[in-house]
Order: sequence, then C-alpha cells, then structure tokens
Amino acid sequence: MNAKSNFHLGCLVAIAWLLTLPVALGLIFSGNYEVGFSFLLVFFLGAVIIGIVSGLAKPNANEALICPHCQTKGKVSAVSIMKKAGISGGKATAAVLTGGLSVLATGLSRKEKATQAHCSNCGSTWIY
Repeated sequence: MNAKSNFHLGCLVAIAWLLTLPVALGLIFSGNYEVGFSFLLVFFLGAVIIGIVSGLAKPNANEALICPHCQTKGKVSAVSIMKKAGISGGKATAAVLTGGLSVLATGLSRKEKATQAHCSNCGSTWIY
C-alpha cells in the first residue's frame, strides 16, 4: 500500500467511526448495553486490525527509479513523508504575540512534503 491508499483507508475508517458511534451510543443509552458495547468493540478491533495491516504493507518498487548509491534499477521504493524544515515565520510571530503559549500547541518547526526512497539491493535510504 502506498501513502495515498493509506490516507483513503484512514478516511474510510474515520467515516465508519462517525457512522457507528451514534448507533452504538443510542443502543447503550436505550438500555441495550451488551449490544451497544459489542458493536463498539467489534468496530474498534476491526479498525485496529486494518491499521496494523496497512502499517505492515510494504511499498512496491518503482521500476523507473535508479539507486544513486549502487546504480541498481527496479529495486527502489518511494513513499511520501512530512519532513521538518526549519522554523516557521508565522509560528514564531504567533509565539511572540501569545507570549509563547502557541509554541506549546504547535511547536516552531514547519513541515513540508518530501519523498523518502529506499533501495532493497544495498539498503540505503535517502530523501529527495
């Protein structure tokens, strides 16, 4: 699974949770405690299993990428990541204006999209 399919899977789990929660709470508050709690338990276990399976999935190797270290073609897999990229000017300004309280919630570093590649031939990992 790639990062995009993990995102879609996460969205589906979130939507299913939003649809399941009112039903389960309705059952619990109407007196059907066993049914409501088992409804929540089954959904929660399903979401955990989906999360574990999507975390264990390995990205497919891209046939077009060439490893810059060992020059092997077809053994490199790439995934999208969020990389820390220094101090955000907007967050630093907010920290000054709020007396530093915003730093506790957001931190100062900004994040930007990057791609992390890994060669299964030589084991090297790099970000571009």
